[in-house]
Amino acid sequence: MFKKYIAAAFAIAVSVAASAQNMFDVISLGTNEYTGTARTMAMGNAFTALGSDIGSITLNPAASAVARYSQITVTPGVSISVVDAMGTTLDGASSPFCFDQRSVARKSRFALPNIGTTINFDVNSGVLHNVTVGFMLNSSKDFNEQLVASGAHYGTSLAGSIAAAAGGVKFSEYNDDDSYRKYPWLNVLGYRSGMISNISDNDSEYVGVTEKYTKKGEGSYDFYVAGPLNQTYGRRKSGSKYDTALNVGFNIADWFFLGANLSFSYFNYSMSEFLTETPVDMNDFDIDFGTSGKTYFKDLKYSYSYRARASALGGKFGFIMTPGQVVRFGAAIQTPSVYTIAEKWGSSAETHFKDVKFDAEASSPDGEYSYQMLTPLRFNTGLAFNVAGRAILSVDYELCDFRTARLRDESDSEVFKDANAEIRESLAMVHDLRAGVEVKPIPQLALRAGYNLSTNPEKAVRGSVPFMQACSHAGSFGIGYDSGGMIFIDVAAKGLFRPKEYTYPYSDYIFDGDGNIASPTPEIMSFRSLWTAALTLGFRF
Repeated sequence: MFKKYIAAAFAIAVSVAASAQNMFDVISLGTNEYTGTARTMAMGNAFTALGSDIGSITLNPAASAVARYSQITVTPGVSISVVDAMGTTLDGASSPFCFDQRSVARKSRFALPNIGTTINFDVNSGVLHNVTVGFMLNSSKDFNEQLVASGAHYGTSLAGSIAAAAGGVKFSEYNDDDSYRKYPWLNVLGYRSGMISNISDNDSEYVGVTEKYTKKGEGSYDFYVAGPLNQTYGRRKSGSKYDTALNVGFNIADWFFLGANLSFSYFNYSMSEFLTETPVDMNDFDIDFGTSGKTYFKDLKYSYSYRARASALGGKFGFIMTPGQVVRFGAAIQTPSVYTIAEKWGSSAETHFKDVKFDAEASSPDGEYSYQMLTPLRFNTGLAFNVAGRAILSVDYELCDFRTARLRDESDSEVFKDANAEIRESLAMVHDLRAGVEVKPIPQLALRAGYNLSTNPEKAVRGSVPFMQACSHAGSFGIGYDSGGMIFIDVAAKGLFRPKEYTYPYSDYIFDGDGNIASPTPEIMSFRSLWTAALTLGFRF
């Protein structure tokens, strides 16, 4: 089974500023997980051909023109992220190289998935019957998530990984004032925090605080982890992506509807990670500091934090046709948007010993970087059926070619040359299918349900696991009350199930003579779901 490499803190920290940006940023910004109003959410957001609901206007701008009235909606909601994490191997069996404890982490937050208003003007000028203007805000991504995984592990360690990467540079260089500018941050931080130190007879060869070594010959050493370690990895994400739209819609002869949005998209994302290592038996980790004396390794902790803010302007155009009373057809196209992304990050590390006089800690400077991202063009179409005025069946299809996304630095056109090549080669077209149904047993009451399927944007994942396992899935349901006058109330619930994810807390660093991994780092497999509930209060006038 293909193992999906996730950009963990430790991979990011060893990079210079620009190299942290890659195809995973394109996936994060380019993937939409629509929420909308409780009605659109309950019907799987299959609203490209239906219209009238404020939550559907970011899907198809012509939606505002379908309603012959003005309206205001407010949709508060709550989301709960559930991450079930466990250690695994390539074939799914248990292994000493995997975390052996299963954990379930939950994280909840209150949100405002939708708020908006549309104002309808009767024109009745020839074929133009109505003009609608509106403003709305819809959530299109929720990053709320928490993962915790732990277990006893031997064979590799974070300290050993840092020591292997730091070799070849004299320890005095890691103490220079400009060392963070010249060398990978994790190497500098590892040395300054006491996680690694140079060996006694070599000023550019390093051993981790969790390791011992034997000398094989001049300048040649064998390193090994001194004993089993208790390791705990944690990751916490928060943030969201919102699409704000200024809308105008036109009702032409009550059967053809046109619309356009000027969209402002805003993205905020925060992530923090940590990894701790503690000996199962401290006696295995005796350390001799020479003239400074002997002590025992007690524990270490590495922490990393990352923040990103992004915004973009874009446009969307769409139409809806109602050639009869039974069938509706709609389509919309969203122009590419240029996101301006500002990032900040920093890390810290600490190492503790039985004799506290050897304790050490260090913090990196704050890193900052700004760049731009061109998101792909997006096209969606839909078909809906009205069954005797008592039921609605709607189906949407959306297409987005992630291969056309691009990263760029305005001051240096070559910065993202490799990253953009990876985007072209590793990403694919994404196909989204949305379906929804609404049944009215009585005019005032509506029962709703929906389903979403979204293919994976990564070619390697799609080619290595069964199709359905590589996709994201969502199921939803809801109920609505319409007074027939000014007030309508809708409630909905949705469960989003993402493909399982593999996380690696640090890089592999022990290889055999043929370059194959001899001792793997821990692998964490997680199953992620996001549960959302929403209530819409609506007023017509």
